[in-house]
Amino acid sequence: MKTIGLSIGILLALVAHGQQEFTQQQLFDVIKAYHPVARQASLQVQIASAEVTAARGAFDPLLQSDISKKEFGGTQYYNHRLHQVNIPTWFGININAGLEELSGERTNPVDTKGASSFIGLSVPLANGLLMDGRRAALQQARIFEQASQEERRVMLNDLMQGAATAYWNWWQQYQTFQLFTEAAANAEQRFNLIKTAYRIGERPAIDTLEALAQLQTFRIQRAGVAQELQNARLQLSMYLWQQEGQPYDLPQTVTPVAPDGILLADADQLIAQHPALQQYNFKIDALRVDRRLKAQYLLPYITLKYNQLTGSHRIGDAFKSPLFENNYRYGVSMALPLRLSEGRGLYRQAKLKLEAAEWERTNKQVELEVKLRQYRNDWTQLLEQVALQRTAVAQYTGLQRAEEMKYANGESSLFLINSREVKTLEARQKLVELQAKQQKAAVSIRWAAGVLAD
Repeated sequence: MKTIGLSIGILLALVAHGQQEFTQQQLFDVIKAYHPVARQASLQVQIASAEVTAARGAFDPLLQSDISKKEFGGTQYYNHRLHQVNIPTWFGININAGLEELSGERTNPVDTKGASSFIGLSVPLANGLLMDGRRAALQQARIFEQASQEERRVMLNDLMQGAATAYWNWWQQYQTFQLFTEAAANAEQRFNLIKTAYRIGERPAIDTLEALAQLQTFRIQRAGVAQELQNARLQLSMYLWQQEGQPYDLPQTVTPVAPDGILLADADQLIAQHPALQQYNFKIDALRVDRRLKAQYLLPYITLKYNQLTGSHRIGDAFKSPLFENNYRYGVSMALPLRLSEGRGLYRQAKLKLEAAEWERTNKQVELEVKLRQYRNDWTQLLEQVALQRTAVAQYTGLQRAEEMKYANGESSLFLINSREVKTLEARQKLVELQAKQQKAAVSIRWAAGVLAD
């Protein structure tokens, strides 16, 4: 939170404190804290957590009351009161206990008149013993809750890639603008010196025209780059939001900063932990739960019910009597579809969905590994190109300085100096472009590894 607070503080105090530097990491901190997509991703996690809470409701104890009475033609048929609690358990066993009172002249002969109480259970012996809809729903809700964390990482990973690309476009245009600003300043200084030299008769008039043309060229190019810089700044501002949910425009006084080194992390080793692959893992886990549930449809429905009874509302007396002796009630129900068409179809469907998801995950992993290798190759090539371009910049700079010394000794012309200067500027501009591409390649490597937002 300290880093986030620092980033927000920088954004809100930019104008007051003059020029400020804004790093890529500070950009990431602001996005994680306040960007609508980041907030939406966090809400998805909370929604999944709420779904787990809702799924747990299937295991909540249920308190029930049933009061009924019938009188007709002066005869009280029955007066029935039943209060019971039903406690579902994780293992498919339902425990129930209750108090009952029945009176009347025309009650069902199988019912017990007067005050009574019971405690018992219901046990599935085949279908529903190892898995049922309640347990499957809760297990899948928990899996989806974990998957929502990975979905959040995927959303942030993609969001950070777009933001980082915008950041390095901004950095490139800013550095290019600085190059043309410096070039225009040097050209203006040279023009003033040559103009003075012309006035005292040391330089021909054509040199003033040559120097002025160079100056105007640089000024025009700087104006074009200034426009590109402004557009890049606006593009980056799309990712900046304030705590109150208001967008924030990046002031012109803010400058980008290139890191001292490029952090690639252990991208190759982290590919297995890519959030997209983790999502597939959780999807496969959920389908395995569904397969276990559908396998239950191949089993017969056999349910054992047993209640221990007492002739009063002292429910604790039920434990004083032996099971299956005197005061008890039990029953066994069984059903079996003869062709098991539904069970066979649902189970086969669940198996095929699981197989399809496993193939889909394998394909996704290969796709990510290929992208990672491609971005790694790009970065390696750019590393070599940047080194070569630095050498080229040094060489062009040396040639320009040598030409300037020759000009000062009367052995060269301003045209050659201007040509050398243009080549040097182009080389420096190309170096900035390659450095920006190298940073983008590093970002792409971390994005392909799924760790850009970590």
